[in-house]
Amino acid sequence: MMIRNIAAALACLTIGGAHALNAQDVSKVGDYAGSAVDLNNAGQVLLRVDTTGFAVSNPVTGATQTVSLDAALKAQGFTTLTANDINNVGQVTGFLNDTTPFLWSPGKGYQVLPVGFGGVFVNDTGVTVGPKGTWSAATGAVTLPFNGFVSSFNNAGQVSTINSYIPYVGNPGGTAIVQVLSPAGAVLFQRNYTLEGALGPSQADQQNTPDSALLNDQGQLALAYVGVKAWGARTDFYSSLSVQPTGESVAALSLNNKGELLGYPSFNAAFPLESAPYLFTGKERAVSLNAVMGYPRATVISDKGVILQPNGTTYSLYRYVPGSNVQLPVGTGAGLLAQYSNTGLFGSKVVLTRAENPSFDWGKGRPATGVTSDFFSVKWTGQLEAEEGGVYSLRTVSDDGVRVTVDGKVVINNWRSHKEATDTSVELTFDRASRHTIMVEYYELLGNAKLQLSWQKPGSTVFEQIPTTRLYQP
Repeated sequence: MMIRNIAAALACLTIGGAHALNAQDVSKVGDYAGSAVDLNNAGQVLLRVDTTGFAVSNPVTGATQTVSLDAALKAQGFTTLTANDINNVGQVTGFLNDTTPFLWSPGKGYQVLPVGFGGVFVNDTGVTVGPKGTWSAATGAVTLPFNGFVSSFNNAGQVSTINSYIPYVGNPGGTAIVQVLSPAGAVLFQRNYTLEGALGPSQADQQNTPDSALLNDQGQLALAYVGVKAWGARTDFYSSLSVQPTGESVAALSLNNKGELLGYPSFNAAFPLESAPYLFTGKERAVSLNAVMGYPRATVISDKGVILQPNGTTYSLYRYVPGSNVQLPVGTGAGLLAQYSNTGLFGSKVVLTRAENPSFDWGKGRPATGVTSDFFSVKWTGQLEAEEGGVYSLRTVSDDGVRVTVDGKVVINNWRSHKEATDTSVELTFDRASRHTIMVEYYELLGNAKLQLSWQKPGSTVFEQIPTTRLYQP
């Protein structure tokens, strides 16, 4: 996807402004059919129809133009077509028969380009870039000294490239190179990474070389460490090509013209809690869009704050508008809703309901009048409100069974009779002041009864009781 399209996202969001990033400001536009590839600022979505065509669709208005291989292309021996990118004036670039680039323009149709010059990205001036260089109607083919594959292309005609491994001649090891080139091929930025392995990059080398180089129209650069680097995903963000980078905790997939990032804290499928989309400004903590968009990854954000989320043969659109939702008052909770039953595991008759913080050591006593000291159960439901953005962990100390569910996912599960036991959840990433549905289930059989819920906040090394003001009834 061309960085021009994904590189001007959230235009109405001011870095360091009065309104902080808030996932609640993202709303769904709708779900649609089609294999989405890209999104432009005019609201058009580029769809791959099949191996012989594409469609340019505006899902909101319903206007769709389907484009297939025409007779002239078929006469030249072309049988397949893959569309890759759409610019803001509706031009599309891609490849014919996987190797020959094309540029398609509304009202003008196809133009077949020299092999190597185009097909990957097209910017708003109609310049398209490929593995050997650029092509435009004004300049024709321009060869550029690429060391690797094209990673992004902006409206100034600047190209970022990355090569993950170039072996040393006659010596073990090699190097990886990131470059930004001018339209004429001058090197505007270069960063080298030494790779020590005799047969290629070692695992350690792979963790320390970026996988993509995202360049926006302002000359800002984001080197993203993703892929196999799931446990250490990050982005080196350059506010300009001559300034030392700052490290961000999100692995960027897109960079807008205000330096805001769309990405993920992890690409490791073994950690699904870490694979939801994030927004990051560099001055605000990363904001998880999991509660809004679920786990499938988003890929493109337009200048107007529209987010494209492809999902195979379907896709969804979301819109981010800062301040569009009324913010709830913070720190005003009075506890979760507790429902006590005397029937243990085998019934659902509630004998007591009250608001409280689930942190008790009843010993051999009873929780309240009307509740037995043995063979009772409790279900606490409501919302948990984070104090600050970052990574949290939850912990329970229980005797007997306990189960904790956050945002529909079980994060603690010790649902069996046991003596006093301590259980800790997986890491949970919460936005500042965000609220998350929580359910704590507990049952007591015989003997001592205890259930205490606590959290470990970002940057802390200790667990502490959650303030009651951060717990809300449903």
